[in-house]
Amino acid sequence: MKPIRIIGGGLAGLSLGICLRRKGIPVELHEKGNYPRHKVCGEFISGITKETLARLGIDPLFDDALIHHDINWWMGSELLLTEELPAPALGISRFKLDKRLADMFQREGGQLILGKRIPLENNHNEGCVWATGKPVNPTKAKPEWIGIKIHAVNTQLNGLHMHSSTCGISGSKGGYVGLAEVENGRTNCCGLFHVRSDIRPADAHSRWSSPAAVLMAYAEACGMTELLKLMKSWQYDPESFTATAGFSLGVQNSQAGFSLGDAAWLIPPFTGNGMSMAMESSAIAATWLEKYSADEINWHEAEHGYQSDAKKHFSRRMKLSKLMHPMLFNFPGQQILKASSKTKTLPFKSIFSQLRKP
Repeated sequence: MKPIRIIGGGLAGLSLGICLRRKGIPVELHEKGNYPRHKVCGEFISGITKETLARLGIDPLFDDALIHHDINWWMGSELLLTEELPAPALGISRFKLDKRLADMFQREGGQLILGKRIPLENNHNEGCVWATGKPVNPTKAKPEWIGIKIHAVNTQLNGLHMHSSTCGISGSKGGYVGLAEVENGRTNCCGLFHVRSDIRPADAHSRWSSPAAVLMAYAEACGMTELLKLMKSWQYDPESFTATAGFSLGVQNSQAGFSLGDAAWLIPPFTGNGMSMAMESSAIAATWLEKYSADEINWHEAEHGYQSDAKKHFSRRMKLSKLMHPMLFNFPGQQILKASSKTKTLPFKSIFSQLRKP
């Protein structure tokens, strides 16, 4: 069997590595960091089927994940929506899940190489798969988006919660925050915002003296009054704070070649579909990489087959999310969403399903 080299040890890379090793394929996986560590991530899984998790061989890792059945959506101080999810979501931290995946990969005989960065110019090498997460966009002088995450501790939260901005009338500086309970009584607080030059970490920390101060500053600037009230009452794990900026949402063009997960398809976080898509892309890739490894097809055919299948699988949800995402950041869109929620004409379950349908 021809060997496969995977660059990036997040959900996509590790899931793929485990799946290939279970098929007897030699796999070398490079990860620039170490495990366990915290990442900017919604930390709940919604969309992937049990069958796909089983096909990847990772389904036992979710046996103790929290199961979320409901979602509550707030805009400022107003609760707009409380709905039962069409399908339950799984709550588990990346700190815990990535370490489990890395351990399983090694138990399956995979070679895991940590602390080494592979140059991007190698991305067209035969047998090399890129799963390096959110690509930095070098074409923009100033970052447009910032993702911020921290864990609140000793919390009790019923279901999933989303808090969105009420400041869309200004035309740009909005955002939203997702709250998801994970293991050990923790709540993951993860937000996406337009970068604001008027928010400085030092100023935020001097005001609130909290590890979550920067996230709280963004929440306040976006008019998330109910979220801010809640966050002021919580305690936090300072080691869990992390932030990232400089990425672009949507289909990624900066990493050509055989790329998967966020390196290829970075869906807006409001969909709650990012973790699922990372693993779904690994399942699609595994089919073509197995054929390549067995010498049934060449590398070009494997790349083309994967890209074609991935496009068919993800294009619908990417187009729909691209259409909907701006509505959360502009005043007319916010008013439409607010009105349709109040009149119970917002087709939440239909949108939820379309954002998960191939």
